Amino acid sequence: MLCCSDGLLDALGGGLDAFDALAPLVRAGDDDALFGYLDELAVDAHDDVTALVLRRSPAASPS
Repeated sequence: MLCCSDGLLDALGGGLDAFDALAPLVRAGDDDALFGYLDELAVDAHDDVTALVLRRSPAASPS
């Protein structure tokens, strides 16, 4: 079973909301659901970073 620390949750950008969602999965030992949730967080974070990079890219700026 995976153990999640506050540091990991902060690194994921979830804070207490992510802990509230992850805690029952960790307690239940449901690794499949836990990793599914972490995958969703990773995809959301990737989309957010991609959007930020595109907004700041010189190619995306109007000439």
